[in-house]
Amino acid sequence: MKYILFTILLVAFSGCSNNENIEETNTIKENVLVDVSSPGIYSMCAECHGTDGKNRAFGRSKVIAGWDASRVEKSIYAIINGTYKGPMSGIMRTRVQNLSDEEIKEVSIYVSKLK
Repeated sequence: MKYILFTILLVAFSGCSNNENIEETNTIKENVLVDVSSPGIYSMCAECHGTDGKNRAFGRSKVIAGWDASRVEKSIYAIINGTYKGPMSGIMRTRVQNLSDEEIKEVSIYVSKLK
């Protein structure tokens, strides 16, 4: 799945003529180009939760659309710290463990705006 995300981002930015803009809005994590804008960060969540946040991932997780940003942020940190023991916590941990505090805050705000 990482390679699909990488390919999509590579194709999306292949037409850019100014590499400085790409470097400002993207970062390399585990050899995968990741867009650091909130929708880009959320794309790894959207694989299970849906682009609108209304999917119950594998029928086992909660709908996250419209959660308060602080609830999302606390949940992400609980997943990272291992204090969240939900049915999908292992999968979610692999997705969020390398996010910076700023990225967690941004994606939390983004999720709070999903309705």
